[in-house]
Amino acid sequence: MQFKRHERVRIVKGSYEGKNGIFLGAAGKVSARVKVDGDTVQERTIRLTSIAKDTVEITREEYNEIRDEMAMLTARIERLEINLARQGAWFRWN
Repeated sequence: MQFKRHERVRIVKGSYEGKNGIFLGAAGKVSARVKVDGDTVQERTIRLTSIAKDTVEITREEYNEIRDEMAMLTARIERLEINLARQGAWFRWN
């Protein structure tokens, strides 16, 4: 599996199993340098077979709910910007 520098990873084996981190780069052919979340050490060397891409899976229904909520919030922001622009014009006249 290929990882990109600064990509979020999940540690699936070893002492840090269950933790997340940031892939910093390769450390040889079988290991990677990883910054483990909450760790006091700057980086750890962890085998490539012990890390996986940190992904979140959601259902289609959850996706639709998030999309609808984002559309509603975007419309509210646009209305707020319009109201602020109107108030700004009103203040300039007075």
